Amino acid sequence: MVLNYLFTGLIAALLSVPGTGQKEVATVGEEPVVKEIKTEQADLGVQSLASLYWYNVDANGKTTGGHAHTGTKDQVLQMQGCNDQSAEICLFGSDNPSLPNGTDATGADDDHRINKTP
Repeated sequence: MVLNYLFTGLIAALLSVPGTGQKEVATVGEEPVVKEIKTEQADLGVQSLASLYWYNVDANGKTTGGHAHTGTKDQVLQMQGCNDQSAEICLFGSDNPSLPNGTDATGADDDHRINKTP
C-alpha cells in the first residue's frame, strides 16, 4: 500500500510540472495587432539620387582642386556650365569631400560624371 501511495505521488509530481499548464485560451478569428514602424533607409544602390562632391576635371581626365559643387547630378547640371552631351568629362562626382588633386576620373560611370558641352 505504501508503494502504491509513493508511486501515485511520483506520477502526480511529474504531471504537474510548472509552466506546462494552459493559462489562456485563444479566441478563434482574433490575431495579434502588429504595429508597423516605418524607417527611412537610404538606397545605397542608386548613386544618382545621392548628394555627391563634384570636382572639375582637366583635359587629361584628372581632378583639379577642391570640390566645386555639392548635390545630386541633376542639381549640379542646373547650376554649372556643362550639359552632359559630349564624351569628354567635365565634372567628377565622389562621396569623398577631400578627394586628392589629380585623381583619375576617366573610368567613372554615368552617375559619377558630367560631360562637357560639345
